[in-house]
Amino acid sequence: MIRKAIVVESRRALGEPAHLWSLGGPILLGRTIRSLAAAGLSDVLIAVRDASAAQRALNGEARAARLRWLDHAALPGALTDDSLLILSDHLLGPSALRELLSATRAPGEHVALVDRTPARSFEPEHAVRARTRDSQVVDLGRNLLDSDALLCGAFAVSPELGEAIRANKGELMAGLRAIARSDRMRALPVESPWVRVCTEEGRRHAEWMLRARGEDLEGAGPGAVAAGNARPGEAQRTLECIEGLLRQKDARHYVLLNPGPVLTSPRVKSALVHPDVCHRDSDYSEVVRRLEGKLRRVFRGGPEHSILLLTGSGTAAMEAAVSSTVPSGRKLLVIANGAFGERFAEIADLHGIARTTLRYDWGKPVRLADVERALAADADIFAVAMIHHETSVGLLNPITEVGAICRRHDRLFMVDAVSSLGGEDVDVLRDGIDICFSSANKCLHAVSGVSFLCVHERVWERIQDVKPRVYYLDLKRYHRYARDLSQTPFTPAVSTFFALDAALDELLADPVGTRQQRYRARSRRIRDAMIDLGFSPMTRSGRESSTISSLVVPPEVRFEDLYRELKVRGYIVYDSKEHLAGRVVQIANMGELSDEMIDGFLVALRDVLGVVRKRARHLNLA
Repeated sequence: MIRKAIVVESRRALGEPAHLWSLGGPILLGRTIRSLAAAGLSDVLIAVRDASAAQRALNGEARAARLRWLDHAALPGALTDDSLLILSDHLLGPSALRELLSATRAPGEHVALVDRTPARSFEPEHAVRARTRDSQVVDLGRNLLDSDALLCGAFAVSPELGEAIRANKGELMAGLRAIARSDRMRALPVESPWVRVCTEEGRRHAEWMLRARGEDLEGAGPGAVAAGNARPGEAQRTLECIEGLLRQKDARHYVLLNPGPVLTSPRVKSALVHPDVCHRDSDYSEVVRRLEGKLRRVFRGGPEHSILLLTGSGTAAMEAAVSSTVPSGRKLLVIANGAFGERFAEIADLHGIARTTLRYDWGKPVRLADVERALAADADIFAVAMIHHETSVGLLNPITEVGAICRRHDRLFMVDAVSSLGGEDVDVLRDGIDICFSSANKCLHAVSGVSFLCVHERVWERIQDVKPRVYYLDLKRYHRYARDLSQTPFTPAVSTFFALDAALDELLADPVGTRQQRYRARSRRIRDAMIDLGFSPMTRSGRESSTISSLVVPPEVRFEDLYRELKVRGYIVYDSKEHLAGRVVQIANMGELSDEMIDGFLVALRDVLGVVRKRARHLNLA
């Protein structure tokens, strides 16, 4: 039976340790001691590096507990019997600790509280990751690949942990990892709210949780009640206050099946609500640095890649790439087999950049031999521009193969991954991409208004003599500000940057490729169901995207009728561009869609087709 708890300072934060941070008055350490007492443990050992600072900060607020102070290095010797071990930078309520205390354990077995739904946690990139198998934690670490859970900072441990810490040079996390790898750590899934408090954003979120759920984190709290969303004890990370406010708005909520903007999660929406921030302050530079690191992982770039953040849609990033790159007297080779490939050409023409175009009928595949011949025949071609996912037709272009051709001919390669990054296989290193750009409001599930570029270091030397053609979208200016200040040259859309940060956390919380697999399964289901209902695929190349389905509307159905009737039922679909308009419907499966939403859409579509076809028969008879 566990009779004592040990609160251990984990990795020290920059500046003041996180357990000394104030959370709406009391410090985090005081709140941890209070939760332990409410869970039935008043015998608490505290192992921190600066005990005197912690004692002063507590200022007598933990009188209900019997506190003993322990030198941080003496932790292994204190593990003489079964104990509850809490990492000092985690906020947990009493209910989570009670679950851990009541867990049945075999002799010598350790139990870890884990969150099996990482996407709902706040800042999962700062949590320790865990890999589980059945009910066991089999590995853990901060940079663990293929993890499926997050550690919540609380463990039921036996004296064997002390031995494991000694065997691993006194490192607590290394000792816990050794226990896990020896199949002696059971996973206990937690439904109660928790947060690791190691950043200023994490601290603010912890304060929000205390307001929304109450001081013990177990209720809805006055904030949620005021928002009209009081659901005491509901254990899900849906941010009650934000959802309540959304329900109070008059606007009707539609299921968006258009290729951006997409549906966003409550967490992404909540990130838009934050204290006012100065974009030139060092705290905001930390936000920029975080975004750079996360986006570099999504692009699969390395230290040789710069990440540049723009306030503007994907077209802003496209124009920045084209206008900043091609020197006077050189050419851009544009590869176009749809509307967005043509946009490359339009931007080049607008800025007086010489270009040559490999143009294919919309939806037709690119012939690699054409690219090879064009580069071999024209030494003036400086760069090649290509769309990865040509959204106007739902087709994936061969960026890996074209990248290899560009490398052989030593030309820069720029790729539009606006509607593919995060949802399709993009790897700037493998694909030989020099400039790759995308936007926030498609497969990344953030909000509109932010785009970004991943630029290889070899680009900067090659374009150093290119004079700026535009003021706001000068790529070299963005590079200087990012490199020297971790800022943007002009006032950014601050709130949308916070929303992108939250959306990237949700993407990166899952194992690599999880979202791609989900997209593939959903797009296959949508296409198969619509073909059964009389639609036909626009293309059958084998390179169709997983994020959007382009289907020819049955001849007896008018797109305008289809769109109107589906909107009445709460679903927004998308018409095609230019000569395909009215003939090809596009159904995107990007965004925070659920299987239930797709079920509802397919039921509504069947109903709408019945209505529209019946109406068409009556008109023909008349």
